[in-house]
Amino acid sequence: MPLVNRILDSFVYKIGFINPVWLSSFRIYGSLIFLFHFLSILPDFYTFWGQNAIVNPDILDANIDNIVPTVYDIHQLIIKYMALGFQTVVSSFAIIYMISLISMTLGFMSKISAAIALLTHLVLMQSINIFIYGVDFMTTICLFYFLIFPVGKYHSLDNYFSKISNPDNFDHGIFLRLFQIHWCLAYFFSGLSKALGPTWWNGEAIWKALNSYNQASLFNPELWTPYPLMMTFIGISTVLLELLFPIGVSVKILRKPWIVCIIMMHIAIGASLGLYFFSIVMILINLVGFWFPYFKSPTIFSR
Repeated sequence: MPLVNRILDSFVYKIGFINPVWLSSFRIYGSLIFLFHFLSILPDFYTFWGQNAIVNPDILDANIDNIVPTVYDIHQLIIKYMALGFQTVVSSFAIIYMISLISMTLGFMSKISAAIALLTHLVLMQSINIFIYGVDFMTTICLFYFLIFPVGKYHSLDNYFSKISNPDNFDHGIFLRLFQIHWCLAYFFSGLSKALGPTWWNGEAIWKALNSYNQASLFNPELWTPYPLMMTFIGISTVLLELLFPIGVSVKILRKPWIVCIIMMHIAIGASLGLYFFSIVMILINLVGFWFPYFKSPTIFSR
């Protein structure tokens, strides 16, 4: 076991002071972002999830696997035992999902709330699987982290009522390392997939993205047409930022500038492509994983 202990000493115990604000910030801001994202969909809720939606629930259900049940599957099971309308069932899932996110924000019964939020989110997203995109997958990942990480130990009602102080650095240090490794791999392989083709090196990928049909963009794509070299520069910069992300955030002197560049990249994605919630979630992930843990203010987080 000496080798194992040496590895643990290098990667867990000797990582220095880690500010637990990253955990509480991840829970609070993440839950609020997911809640606001869902609230933004509510005006069109029945357009996607209703009985007379754009695509009927039974047709959507026939198009997917049965690993995660859909609202249609659950409704079919319920009506075997009681008369309950489809709209009532899908509305109940929406209400439960929102209540669980509010509970997560407050840090009340954090583990149970995270489990309920994750399950209801999976059911709702599985029910409209042809409409979901990046932010929905990121939400699933973050809710899973809420479930397995000790997110309720700081700045939460759970901590307040339990009267337990947890100053130990190790219990959340190992979770931080797992979180950081995950996103280092995610960015690296995202950059690698871009680097394997020519379109990110010559700017074609950027041109296609900017000229895709998107009414939510803040910019007219024709603004960029006279500047092909800028598209090439942006494409190459994106590849290098993602491909070298593990190195950039591992070197202390480079970490903050690198995260600033990544955040600027996601702001540009949100503004130019209209992917606002996706960009906000990715910015939060970078902040809680690579910025907030290194704040030097340990005393205020004793509760």
